[in-house]
Amino acid sequence: MSDAGLRRSEAVVLVWDDIARWDNGSGRLTVRCSKADTTPRTVYMTPVAMTHWDAIRPEDAAGSEPVFGLSVASISPRQGRGQGRLGCGEDADRQLKRLATLFGVGG
Repeated sequence: MSDAGLRRSEAVVLVWDDIARWDNGSGRLTVRCSKADTTPRTVYMTPVAMTHWDAIRPEDAAGSEPVFGLSVASISPRQGRGQGRLGCGEDADRQLKRLATLFGVGG
């Protein structure tokens, strides 16, 4: 997410139609939902970043299908003191690991 400057809440609402590839290999990402902005913003992606998007896109993915298959609620921080972990189930955790791999963060 760091390459695109996305918040978790922005990443989970991405659908494949939000990602467009151009002939030169680069592309753009449209962030429709943002915590800070009420209007969509465009993030320009390098050819390398676009290759990472291609690597996780299923061949039969519909344009309106969520990229990560998560909900905002599934990754929201848990309420209560001393709990800094994400409120994720196993499936959400697996999807977040895909996200980390996509953006080359974590181990």
